[in-house]
Amino acid sequence: MAKFNFMVDDDKALEELARITGRAKKADVVRDSLSVYQFLVKRIQEGDRIYLGHDKEHASELLVTTLEKVPRPTSASATKSPA
Repeated sequence: MAKFNFMVDDDKALEELARITGRAKKADVVRDSLSVYQFLVKRIQEGDRIYLGHDKEHASELLVTTLEKVPRPTSASATKSPA
């Protein structure tokens, strides 16, 4: 298994997230984070936009600079076919 070296601030952030979420280990937080990031990438690849807010009226699009390079479907293929 690969090991990661975290900076002190990263380590503190992982510890805090583990405490808040009730995860037993910092590695669990990293796995959870990777799952969320993977979900975001897949949805963006499918042409979706991600919004956050308390309700629809107050939602704003989630813009993450590292996700700007994720390939999106062209306008011709942007229409999703029913599953």
